[in-house]
Amino acid sequence: MIFPEDPKYVGVCDKNENRSGMVYNLTKYLVDLATNTIYEVSTEGSGIMRNIVGLKVIAVADEIFEYEQPVDIHNRSELIELSSMLCGGDITTVLFRGFDEHITFVHKPDPSVLTEIEIWDVVPPYPSILVHMIGKLKEAGAFNEFLVRFLPRLVNIGEIEGKNLVFPCSCSGLPSPHLDRDSIKGEVKIIGCEISKEVVEAMYPDVKHDLVSICPHNSDYISPTRPFIARCCRKERCGPTEVNGVPGYIVHWGARQNELIQAVHTLCKGTTDV
Repeated sequence: MIFPEDPKYVGVCDKNENRSGMVYNLTKYLVDLATNTIYEVSTEGSGIMRNIVGLKVIAVADEIFEYEQPVDIHNRSELIELSSMLCGGDITTVLFRGFDEHITFVHKPDPSVLTEIEIWDVVPPYPSILVHMIGKLKEAGAFNEFLVRFLPRLVNIGEIEGKNLVFPCSCSGLPSPHLDRDSIKGEVKIIGCEISKEVVEAMYPDVKHDLVSICPHNSDYISPTRPFIARCCRKERCGPTEVNGVPGYIVHWGARQNELIQAVHTLCKGTTDV
């Protein structure tokens, strides 16, 4: 894969003779708009402008797909994913234009370079707040310095089977009873975590109950296979962790944006020792 580290390394010309002239000293690649050809550039000299001494063809017109919509050309992971979907057959290269008209390209995209992070969360309510917030942060460029792909892993608690189920929160929209609003009677099965269990024991000491845990620390429903992010109610249990030997990062149930950014950065840097 060839993907310039920064758009400043990509020069543009629209006349054939420009290819034998001079280029800015940072130029490593040249996009010739007159012939729709992309070159790797060799230069010599010193100073701000350098003499072109060699051009190596990377892709010609029939191999290039020009993406029409403007993109955030600093969101490298998104451009790798997008170009991998667009390439195929004779197409090896995708040309992108930024919102500021700067140009970059991805040649022979390789999605395997992306760090995959699983996002574990429960639904309903919809959308998953964790997936939604991380998606917004990615869109805003919070993770542009990393090559990262997020994989939603959603546990639908409405699909958990059993009799006399009690759900943790009425905000879910699931049928009653809910622990935060309804009185609990008889023998029940609590969908929740250790806090849910403690609430039941404190408020309804005579109610027989079992707990179906949806806590990432001890739930049969949460089984990450790669680095992951999940939510927990207990602030003291947040931070770097491991589940079944898989490194992850637990954020608080009401995590702010800066906490999510820290979690992703920690996982991408591989600094999750616990």
